[in-house]
Amino acid sequence: MSKTRAPHEDQRRYTRLQSYKSAQLVPDDRSSPIPVRIIDMSAAGAKLELRAPARPPAAFKLVLRADSPEESKAVNCQRLWQRDGRIGVRFC
Repeated sequence: MSKTRAPHEDQRRYTRLQSYKSAQLVPDDRSSPIPVRIIDMSAAGAKLELRAPARPPAAFKLVLRADSPEESKAVNCQRLWQRDGRIGVRFC
Protein backbone atom coordinates (compact mmCIF):
# COMPACT_ATOMS: atom_id res chain seq x y z
CA MET A 1 0.00 0.00 0.00
CA SER A 2 1.44 3.41 -0.93
CA LYS A 3 1.69 6.19 1.57
CA THR A 4 -0.41 9.23 0.67
CA ARG A 5 0.07 12.73 1.95
CA ALA A 6 -2.60 14.97 3.34
CA PRO A 7 -3.53 17.75 0.87
CA HIS A 8 -2.08 20.42 3.16
CA GLU A 9 1.37 18.81 3.45
CA ASP A 10 4.06 20.71 1.55
CA GLN A 11 5.91 18.47 -0.87
CA ARG A 12 8.69 20.92 -1.77
CA ARG A 13 12.32 19.88 -1.61
CA TYR A 14 13.40 23.00 0.33
CA THR A 15 11.72 24.68 3.27
CA ARG A 16 10.24 28.07 2.45
CA LEU A 17 10.51 30.91 4.93
CA GLN A 18 8.11 33.85 4.99
CA SER A 19 9.86 37.10 4.21
CA TYR A 20 7.71 40.14 3.24
CA LYS A 21 10.78 42.10 2.11
CA SER A 22 10.88 44.61 -0.74
CA ALA A 23 12.83 43.76 -3.88
CA GLN A 24 12.98 44.59 -7.59
CA LEU A 25 12.90 42.51 -10.75
CA VAL A 26 15.48 43.85 -13.16
CA PRO A 27 14.89 42.60 -16.72
CA ASP A 28 17.95 41.56 -18.74
CA ASP A 29 16.97 44.00 -21.51
CA ARG A 30 17.56 46.90 -19.08
CA SER A 31 13.94 48.01 -19.17
CA SER A 32 12.47 49.57 -16.03
CA PRO A 33 12.74 47.57 -12.78
CA ILE A 34 9.50 46.05 -11.46
CA PRO A 35 8.88 46.50 -7.71
CA VAL A 36 7.89 43.33 -5.84
CA ARG A 37 7.50 42.01 -2.33
CA ILE A 38 9.01 38.64 -1.42
CA ILE A 39 6.26 36.50 0.14
CA ASP A 40 8.40 33.47 0.86
CA MET A 41 11.79 32.16 -0.18
CA SER A 42 13.83 28.95 -0.12
CA ALA A 43 17.28 27.93 -1.28
CA ALA A 44 15.82 27.16 -4.73
CA GLY A 45 13.31 29.93 -5.40
CA ALA A 46 10.69 32.37 -4.16
CA LYS A 47 7.09 33.50 -4.39
CA LEU A 48 6.81 37.20 -5.20
CA GLU A 49 3.94 39.67 -5.13
CA LEU A 50 3.91 42.28 -7.90
CA ARG A 51 3.42 45.82 -6.58
CA ALA A 52 1.81 46.91 -9.86
CA PRO A 53 0.31 45.08 -12.85
CA ALA A 54 3.16 43.75 -14.98
CA ARG A 55 4.23 40.80 -17.08
CA PRO A 56 7.80 40.03 -15.98
CA PRO A 57 10.09 38.49 -18.60
CA ALA A 58 11.01 34.80 -18.47
CA ALA A 59 14.47 35.62 -17.05
CA PHE A 60 15.61 38.52 -14.87
CA LYS A 61 17.64 39.50 -11.83
CA LEU A 62 15.92 39.71 -8.45
CA VAL A 63 17.57 42.51 -6.49
CA LEU A 64 17.16 42.06 -2.75
CA ARG A 65 17.24 45.43 -1.06
CA ALA A 66 19.34 46.03 2.03
CA ASP A 67 19.95 49.01 4.28
CA SER A 68 22.93 50.06 2.16
CA PRO A 69 23.56 49.57 -1.58
CA GLU A 70 26.76 47.63 -0.80
CA GLU A 71 24.70 44.99 1.03
CA SER A 72 22.08 44.54 -1.71
CA LYS A 73 22.16 41.17 -3.50
CA ALA A 74 21.19 40.27 -7.08
CA VAL A 75 20.11 36.73 -8.01
CA ASN A 76 19.43 35.43 -11.52
CA CYS A 77 15.90 34.02 -11.75
CA GLN A 78 13.58 32.19 -14.10
CA ARG A 79 9.81 32.84 -13.95
CA LEU A 80 7.94 29.56 -13.47
CA TRP A 81 4.34 30.77 -13.10
CA GLN A 82 2.23 33.92 -12.69
CA ARG A 83 -1.33 34.34 -11.39
CA ASP A 84 -3.36 36.72 -9.24
CA GLY A 85 -0.58 39.30 -8.98
CA ARG A 86 2.01 36.77 -7.78
CA ILE A 87 4.84 34.93 -9.50
CA GLY A 88 6.94 31.91 -8.68
CA VAL A 89 10.62 32.00 -9.55
CA ARG A 90 13.51 29.57 -9.55
CA PHE A 91 17.01 30.79 -8.70
CA CYS A 92 19.53 30.06 -11.47
